[in-house]
Amino acid sequence: MSRVVIDVARACGIPAIFIQEVHRPNLVYFGRDFDGDETIHCLENICVRYTFIGDHQGDYYCRVMEDCVAGSSTSAHKASLKAMEYLQTGARRSLDAVVASMLDAPAA
Repeated sequence: MSRVVIDVARACGIPAIFIQEVHRPNLVYFGRDFDGDETIHCLENICVRYTFIGDHQGDYYCRVMEDCVAGSSTSAHKASLKAMEYLQTGARRSLDAVVASMLDAPAA
């Protein structure tokens, strides 16, 4: 589903920027992640919540397409979406809403 928004962005002349926070398979970057309830997760794939937080701290406006992401559990997924929305009101969007806003945007 993410491919849809990338293709629409490119067709509309909107830059698509890819940033990701990942854990290496040798677990070197986990640190204290296992102090809570989490288990091994996000090995060489995207950790959306922490990527979002890092970009937010870098003063970027961020949006997350909540129907294009998943968590390590349903409760972790909901908590992450809630945390992202807490940082930036309106950050949670559907894929359809993001595509519609790009198609409705005036040409650059």
